[in-house]
Amino acid sequence: MEGQRRVGGAVAAVPTGGCNAGRSVLSPEQAQQRRPRAARAVEASARRGEALRLRKRDEVGRLDRLCKGYDDYSDIDLHFSIADPRTMLVHEGQSRTPGIDRRLAWSFAGIAGALNAAGFCAFGTFSSNMTGNVSALADHLGLGQLALALPILALIAAFMAGAMSATLLISAGRHRRLYGVYAYSVLTEAVLLVSLGLLGLWLPAGWHGAILVTGLSFLLGLQNATITQITDARVRTTHVTGMVTDLGIGLAHRLSRGDDTLGPDREKMRLYGVTVAAFLAGGVTGVMAWRVFGTALLFVAAGLLALMAIPGIASARRQNAS
Repeated sequence: MEGQRRVGGAVAAVPTGGCNAGRSVLSPEQAQQRRPRAARAVEASARRGEALRLRKRDEVGRLDRLCKGYDDYSDIDLHFSIADPRTMLVHEGQSRTPGIDRRLAWSFAGIAGALNAAGFCAFGTFSSNMTGNVSALADHLGLGQLALALPILALIAAFMAGAMSATLLISAGRHRRLYGVYAYSVLTEAVLLVSLGLLGLWLPAGWHGAILVTGLSFLLGLQNATITQITDARVRTTHVTGMVTDLGIGLAHRLSRGDDTLGPDREKMRLYGVTVAAFLAGGVTGVMAWRVFGTALLFVAAGLLALMAIPGIASARRQNAS
């Protein structure tokens, strides 16, 4: 038998016999209200989690599209080299594009070249040339010149200490799941560079050069370790010996193939070429700036580092908040 029941303003047939005898038909709204509260809470939590996942996916997709939009660099664009540091100091490892690595290399190698030249002008020794410093240390030790060997040993130790400090900072950030920890490391370098510049203003003439170049060695070690880890060692910004060697190998391959391309090593050759050129240009600029401004060059370099680090930190905070 069938009866009639008004559901949601409409008349529906309701079975009145058989297995359904005596049972009432619930509307969808009534069925939802009668569900256990725990089940509704689980579904609400799942919906919130899905919404959060979609927001993160959209943000990552937006950054990826931004990176791909500037991935093809036939020429070095000085404006964009520091125009969007969010991608330079947030993406890491294999998620980085060749364009991001080239912008990173151009920006940081130029600053490293300027600081390295400043150390030479101040003390007659390069702050980041550890190959030359180790050779000089061996020379002084072989000649029994311990007084000359100690400052060189201090440079090597300071560079190593800077690399250790960056690694410990980055490891702590990763352990705490701190998004954008590399940007914090770069900002630390900027703050310490300002401190070194202020210290240089008050140092006596006899100690000025030695302390300045040792402090620069520490900071360039910190920078090199930071850039090495964010790029999986594809980019190194404080020395160019290995890159010049690889450029020679790549050019030899090009000549042996007899074509106009570098084949499978083209991206690496472009990256190395950009890094070496930026280090050279930074060194020339650093020498001229040191002769005119002196220690004030350190404040300029710190400002450029901060301009690259702060937007990356802001972007990382938004990601952490979401």
